[in-house]
Amino acid sequence: CAAAYCYRGMEYSRLGRGEEAIDDYTRAIDLDPDCIDACLHRGYEYSRKKMDEDAIADFTRAIGINPVSAEAYFQRGLLFSKQGKHQESISDFSRALGIKPKYPEVYLHRGNLYSMIGKPERAIEDYSNVLRLNSRSIEAYRGRAREYSRKGRTDDAINDYTHLIRLTPDDDLAYNSRGIEYEKLERFDEAIDDFSKAIEINPANEKAMNNRGNAYSKRGNYNEAIADFSQAIEINPDNAFAFYNRGIEYGKAGRIQDAISDFERAIGLNPNLAEAYYNIGNIYYNNGDCEEAIEQFDRAIAIRHAYPRAYINKALACEKVGRKGDACDAYRDFIQCSKGESPQLVEYVTQRLKEIGEGN
Repeated sequence: CAAAYCYRGMEYSRLGRGEEAIDDYTRAIDLDPDCIDACLHRGYEYSRKKMDEDAIADFTRAIGINPVSAEAYFQRGLLFSKQGKHQESISDFSRALGIKPKYPEVYLHRGNLYSMIGKPERAIEDYSNVLRLNSRSIEAYRGRAREYSRKGRTDDAINDYTHLIRLTPDDDLAYNSRGIEYEKLERFDEAIDDFSKAIEINPANEKAMNNRGNAYSKRGNYNEAIADFSQAIEINPDNAFAFYNRGIEYGKAGRIQDAISDFERAIGLNPNLAEAYYNIGNIYYNNGDCEEAIEQFDRAIAIRHAYPRAYINKALACEKVGRKGDACDAYRDFIQCSKGESPQLVEYVTQRLKEIGEGN
């Protein structure tokens, strides 16, 4: 009978014998087309074998047999999500929750989807519902903390990462993430402590090493910052940002050639790193090589067209070498993208334009 094939199929599934399980579920469905358990379990097996369309067909069939099967909607929603059909997936997850409101796994996956498509408030609401049903959900704390961070709710993010760390004390990623939030609040000692803990747990965590270097830099500990960036580079020699960050610190320490070398290494790894060209330009400008500085600022601007500081520094360099027309053009470009710059700086540029005229 259909039930016997279905039960034997479940046993095959338990033993990892997927092909035999599918054969038995198929026989059960042939004998009883309304055998929902066989449809669901064959769908599971198809899903495990990455036969997604066959799995979707089985879960759709299960829904046709039982329109209030929350499990069938959930499983089909997972497959739609895997295929990038986010709206169809959210619709299925919502139907599953309409049938079974206390279903934390569905809230979690729908929250992840809302996060992916840029709806942080919806994601936060879903993660909160997961935690209402399961206060020890690691994934929900991590997801909600991430969304709080994106929304600028730094204290809430710290609180969730703290809960996460209590649940998983050896989670280097959680310590690193909480450290980032502390750094946003300029609580550098706490940030450094968290980055250090992440490194203690996982010495190969180059992000934590790089982040601790940044925190040391902001606290004025340049030697410690250089040491951390150097260690990050040792862990991953292709880390462009570690080279860039170390270049900044070398520049502060007056090690000009080392700084230029690191910026050039960063550019070699990431040719679109406009900030590296900009900083090389600043070094040349400060050393009186204005033509080379202008060339570097132009390279930065070619990558990032709205780069106000590169425009103003280019203008200053152009003035130094008597290229007043180019200086005026750069000052005007600065004004066009000066949103977020200080009113005093904008006023200074406006005044310079008046003083040097239209480049004549």
